[in-house]
Amino acid sequence: MDNLTDYLIVISHSEDGIVTRKITNSTRENAQNVVFKIISEDRNNDIKHFDIGTKDVYDLDYVGDNNGFEGYNSFFEYHINYAAYPIKDIKEYNSCRTL
Repeated sequence: MDNLTDYLIVISHSEDGIVTRKITNSTRENAQNVVFKIISEDRNNDIKHFDIGTKDVYDLDYVGDNNGFEGYNSFFEYHINYAAYPIKDIKEYNSCRTL
């Protein structure tokens, strides 16, 4: 069984800035599924302008000693980056909206 931890999701949109969300008491697998669901919803909301991006939960790139992971969507006129990190691994953290 995976350890439960709190994750911080950071979504960086080239047009709209940065949004952060928090997932509480989650396994890494669940956090990956949540992030991929957000990626998929954003892609499907503008599928007409979609170019390339993370198309499967297994395509998420591991970062930070494999504790965090990242994905992206590129559209013809903008792009969105998605990242999630265990809050315990972040040196400075204040607060954000909880999912």
